[in-house]
Amino acid sequence: MKIVGKRNEILNGIQTVQSVVSTRINLPILSNILLEAEDSNLNLIASDLEMFVRKEVDVEVIRSGRIIIPARKFYEIINGLQDQDVIIEIDKDDAIISCGRSIFNIPKLDPTEFPKFPILQRDISFTLPFISFKNMIKKTIFATSTDKIRYTLNGILFILNKGCITMVATDGYRLSFVKYNLEDIEQGLNLSIIIPTKVLNELNKTLNRDEIEVVINKKQIGFFINNTILISRLIEGNFPDYKKVIPKNQNKIEVKKEDLLDACRRVSIINQDILKFSLQKDNLIITANSEIGGVKEEIGILFNSPPIDIGFNPKYLIDVLKNIESREVIIELNDSLNPILLRPSTLEDYFFVVMPMRI
Repeated sequence: MKIVGKRNEILNGIQTVQSVVSTRINLPILSNILLEAEDSNLNLIASDLEMFVRKEVDVEVIRSGRIIIPARKFYEIINGLQDQDVIIEIDKDDAIISCGRSIFNIPKLDPTEFPKFPILQRDISFTLPFISFKNMIKKTIFATSTDKIRYTLNGILFILNKGCITMVATDGYRLSFVKYNLEDIEQGLNLSIIIPTKVLNELNKTLNRDEIEVVINKKQIGFFINNTILISRLIEGNFPDYKKVIPKNQNKIEVKKEDLLDACRRVSIINQDILKFSLQKDNLIITANSEIGGVKEEIGILFNSPPIDIGFNPKYLIDVLKNIESREVIIELNDSLNPILLRPSTLEDYFFVVMPMRI
């Protein structure tokens, strides 16, 4: 194998795949990146067995071949080189990386030990604007759980029904919901799967404004974006019935989002665990106390119902408010014991549910 490529393009390829590289001590082969040179492309491949990523880089292939290189050292070497052409080749015992007057020799490893990149069966496939899909991920991924016991909450519920995509995430304390209407898709397609958080986090890092192709089968999902392919196992199991969590509330208030967000941030300086909303006639009072002192914020609202006192985790409210894009936010609530619903004042298809805390 021998290739010649631009340093920046190779570096970009490494940066795309390296976060998927596994750190499992019992499978050290996964701490490497597989390089495959063929035709006029260099494929960089990484995996943690749950997910595979492949990035195609344009290079001049002088001799085709395959090699695996330790991911961290590969990144450090390419990152440290000057912005010139990089030559990567294999001799009898080593991989040789050269650029200008710099030459690195790295003992080569057997590429046949690296897991094979999966062949994805195309049961269902469709395309959508990547920026729209990324926005859906952004509005849901923060509400996923990291609790390994409730593993079905370690991903996002993805529903395709009658040309509409619905994505739902919850950690048991908050819930996020977003819909997107697909154009030019078969209306009869119907599925419900759970996509792991990790692969969606990888997509969220991608800087791209083109379309993304999504391919799904019973056990896997694949994302095709320009010269990058991400393939992940799906989470098996049943996602909780999220519809039971969505409150049917009677009292509605409208408040300027930035005013509420800034007030919650200031109040959380005193207590990061709990704050109290006190809804009174045309006034929202937000308070918190702790061993370091107390704080009180007031925001004018339109409210003409019996007073309500309700407690929340400040972080959950802040996370939700950061993902509402309208100038005003609608808050729907009944009493101090039931969850509240927050949504934009516009007619966009997303909302959030936050569970209360005892005060």
